[in-house]
Amino acid sequence: MKRIMMACVGVQILMLAAGCSQLSTQNVASLGSPMDPAQAEFTITIKDSTRYVNVWKFDTVNFVVRAADGRETSFGWRFDTFREPIFSLSEIAPAGSLGSRRVEVYVREKPLSRL
Repeated sequence: MKRIMMACVGVQILMLAAGCSQLSTQNVASLGSPMDPAQAEFTITIKDSTRYVNVWKFDTVNFVVRAADGRETSFGWRFDTFREPIFSLSEIAPAGSLGSRRVEVYVREKPLSRL
């Protein structure tokens, strides 16, 4: 009986972990999608002094992250967002690319052109 209970607890833990993993993937997907930086409409450079960036919904951006020693990493992102318009860039940036920087992303709807 004890082994059956332990097995059930193990299965529940695995299911919970899988659910959390899926939730994390769904959250990132709701913020947009990764893109080839070469397809970007424009580039935003992230420096040590950068605290926030402003983008339009559906923009494709090449982010260039500049380290203090001059090294650069980049990644592309399309902001086809379905979630809140403000979030941390660390949610979509490659792991470790921002270091300890805290950069907020502000996504805005493009204003409609008046005819």
